[in-house]
Amino acid sequence: EGLWRICRDVDGLRLIGNEGWDSLLGLIQYCATRGEKLILREGERSGILSDDDPALQAFRCIHLMLRSNELRDVVPLRIVHCIRTLIGGGETNNCPKLSIAGLDLLSLLHARMQALISHFSENKKDDDVLFWATYWLSIVEGMAEASNSRYPSTRQHSIAMFTDSLVDRHGQDIPMKELCKLLNGVCIPMAGKRISELIQRQMKLKFDHEEIMIELEQCISAIFKPFLHYLKRLTTSPEDLTTVWMSVLSVLADLLGTNPSLLPADLLNTTKQLATEHLRNAIMILMSKGIITAAKTNANGLELNDEDISSLTWNAIENISYVKPFIIEWMQSGSVETK
Repeated sequence: EGLWRICRDVDGLRLIGNEGWDSLLGLIQYCATRGEKLILREGERSGILSDDDPALQAFRCIHLMLRSNELRDVVPLRIVHCIRTLIGGGETNNCPKLSIAGLDLLSLLHARMQALISHFSENKKDDDVLFWATYWLSIVEGMAEASNSRYPSTRQHSIAMFTDSLVDRHGQDIPMKELCKLLNGVCIPMAGKRISELIQRQMKLKFDHEEIMIELEQCISAIFKPFLHYLKRLTTSPEDLTTVWMSVLSVLADLLGTNPSLLPADLLNTTKQLATEHLRNAIMILMSKGIITAAKTNANGLELNDEDISSLTWNAIENISYVKPFIIEWMQSGSVETK
């Protein structure tokens, strides 16, 4: 109750300094960890928090501050740490609704950054990288973090929101180092981990086929959509492009090499077909842009070495038995499209 009284005084919040914000955010973060642990009956997917629950009060305070036009340029971006704590608290206390509400708060904070991003784009400074690494990356990492939830609703919301956040207009100003860190260190590993866990533990977790398919589709999209979205930027750094692309192929190799006994045949076939379609599309795009080639030589007639992205690509695909039969057709189709 005391926290709410402080936070609803919007005019008062506009007057506090950094030390005041540190204390207030610390109190909000503390309340976010003090929510009631709900006991779910069999078949229930989420419980309801009482009105005076500390975690619910923390959510209401953050929601008010981020929604307030008066506080748009006042609330420190480090509030992201409070929101991530709130999401984790929802998971710990058996309340996925709170975790999903926390993810929506991250989305609100993410949208708030557009004005700041535009400012940084016009006024390039050395501190820009620190800004991205500290705040924007923390927001999207918080979204990805929730994909580890044991609740399907939280995971699906997390993956969808994370993917959308990567391909909106914010990302075009990300420094290359941070972009590669995000793709290779967060995005692709997250999708790969989720795919592996869905396949390896689907019997134990008792997911129905529809839920598994939804998440598998989301994970496949999370692998390819951001990669293709940033492809133009990645081509400016061939080494980074190769690293990210090989990570994509590594996850696809694991998925397409799945033991047939681990998933129902119809679900596994549908998933492999979807992944193959995405892989083919990505290869056609890479070939159309001249990034990879079907030939054994480059434009100057020199033989490609084993570390060339084309050689690495075809060697990797050749080792994936499910798609190996398509190599010749893909090479021919890609060659035609480049002419």
